[in-house]
Amino acid sequence: KISEHVYKALVEGFRVDGARYVILLEDDLRAASDFFSVFSVGVQLLEHDESLWCVSAWNDNAGIAGMHGWRPDSLRRTSYFPGLGWLTSKQTWDSVLQPSWPAAPTTGWDHWLRAQDSLSGREC
Repeated sequence: KISEHVYKALVEGFRVDGARYVILLEDDLRAASDFFSVFSVGVQLLEHDESLWCVSAWNDNAGIAGMHGWRPDSLRRTSYFPGLGWLTSKQTWDSVLQPSWPAAPTTGWDHWLRAQDSLSGREC
């Protein structure tokens, strides 16, 4: 199941010595040239804002590379887990996600994340 693959990817990602963050990117997505720049800014926000639990690079409005552009002050928050290309911290994984990860989610791992009460209103 996909849930097991995502779980194992997170476990293995955080096993890397000193890994504080893991990025998960679905295999059919193409990263834009500013992919790591977006995550770099997102990590800074994640480190300083306890109301955030993840950073997402998914953009429904994306198009031709460079056409829309982005600025650090134009990043948006959402209470809806966007999935696809996202990052979370070891602290969130260890304290919230891993302990409650379902053995067999009935609606898919991403739906489970969207319904998580343990995230206590935190956003991406």
